[in-house]
Amino acid sequence: MYAGLRGRVGQYSIASNTRFFPRSDLGIEGETVAANADPYIELQRVARRRGQRGHFTSAQAEFAGMSRTKLSRLVARGLVLRAAPRVYRFKIGAAPTWKDDLAVELLSTGGLACGLSASALYDLADPPNAPDVLVFRGSRTRGRGRHTTRELPSYECVIVDGLRSLSPMRAILDSVHRISRNDAVALVESAIVRRLVKPIALGRRATELSNAKRPGCAVTLSILADLHPELSLSRNKWEALVARRAKQCGLALPRLEYELSFGGRRYF
Repeated sequence: MYAGLRGRVGQYSIASNTRFFPRSDLGIEGETVAANADPYIELQRVARRRGQRGHFTSAQAEFAGMSRTKLSRLVARGLVLRAAPRVYRFKIGAAPTWKDDLAVELLSTGGLACGLSASALYDLADPPNAPDVLVFRGSRTRGRGRHTTRELPSYECVIVDGLRSLSPMRAILDSVHRISRNDAVALVESAIVRRLVKPIALGRRATELSNAKRPGCAVTLSILADLHPELSLSRNKWEALVARRAKQCGLALPRLEYELSFGGRRYF
């Protein structure tokens, strides 16, 4: 259902739906460590992975051959910092970014980005103050500020910039009710113009998931009903903004991507 996406967002791919972060994602299953390998160097290699963003888990440390005692000594010496339960990072000078904080939460919970965190990964919204993370309902990692679900279709769980996240369509449905109406409209318009989602498919999915516990579905359907009927033809957000302002002012709807021929050349 979703194709590879290139641009500022990078490329995302469909991810496994097995507990969101299967053991293979944590670098345990299917890998081997040489008997004489230095655990510290091995952990540095693991932490450099794109989705880890400088972090590693206690399970990865054990797999690399580092005992809990040695790990505790590294923490005491300040060489390693404890970022979250069962998650550590090597000490660096740069301040952590919002993606670093999100990576910590994902590694700690085994979940995936949802809400505004997911939308921020697609450059559709600003990241929230605290990461929005979706975890398996009934897991020990559920807690305050974490959202839960019983199941999630595999095509709605993807990898964006190395981080596990909801797909663009599901991210929209999980975000628009958390921001103002104007920002929500701009978010949906941007997703359509950038070809992250198709209006018909988005409306269909919003209808399928619509219930009292998913207010974003109703908000999305309301926004889609007010959008220009040919918005999917637009190639940039400025056309979408002009179409929105024209409708708000009661003007005739403009023709999007209108073709003109001048001097033997085609213009839109």
